[in-house]
Amino acid sequence: MATTKPHEAVCIIINKSSVPREAATLDLLYTNVKDAYLSVQLPKLGRADHNLVNLMPRYRPIVKRENPRVIHVQQWNNDAVDHLRAELDSTDWDMFVEASADLDELTRTISDYISFCVDNTIPKKEVKVFPNNKPWITKKVKNIINKKKGLFKRGDSGALREVQKELKRVIAQEKAAYRDKIEKLFTDNNMKRVWRVFAL
Repeated sequence: MATTKPHEAVCIIINKSSVPREAATLDLLYTNVKDAYLSVQLPKLGRADHNLVNLMPRYRPIVKRENPRVIHVQQWNNDAVDHLRAELDSTDWDMFVEASADLDELTRTISDYISFCVDNTIPKKEVKVFPNNKPWITKKVKNIINKKKGLFKRGDSGALREVQKELKRVIAQEKAAYRDKIEKLFTDNNMKRVWRVFAL
C-alpha cells in the first residue's frame, strides 16, 4: 500500500521468499509513521509453517471515538411565526415598564419574556449530530447522497454519473453558503454567534 499524500501512512511490504523459512522473517513492513500499527500474533493457519500477524491501525476515526450528540433545534415556519407574533401583539408591554425599577431590569425582563414566548410557540425537534458531520452537509445533500446509494445498488451507471455531478454542485453551493454565513458573522462582529456555530 502506498499513497501520494504526505500526511498519510505509507506501507511497503517486502516478501523475502528466497530466504529459508526456518527462523526467518518472510515479510517486512515499513511505514513512515512510527507506531502506526499494533501487531497481534494470530494462531497458525492450518498446517502453515509460518505465523500470522494481524496489523491493526492504532488510529481510530473520530466517529468511533466519540458518541453522537442529540441537540434540539427550533423549527421556524410561517405558522409558528404567526403564532408568536399574535402572542407578542397581545402582550401588555406597559406592565413591564411599570414593574421595572431601571432600564437594565426592564431590558432583562423583556428579553426573558420574549425567550419564554419563543420557547412556548416555536416547535423543536431532536437532531442527532455525529462527530464527523461537516456543517455544510445539509438535508438537501443527504437526500442526494441517499439517491446516489439507491442508484448504485440498482447498478444504473448513467444516472449515477448525473447524480454525482449534481452532488458535487450542491456540496459546492452549501460550502459557499456556509462560508458566507461565517464571514457575515465576522463582518457583523457577532463573536457570540461565531463561537456557537463552531461549538456545533
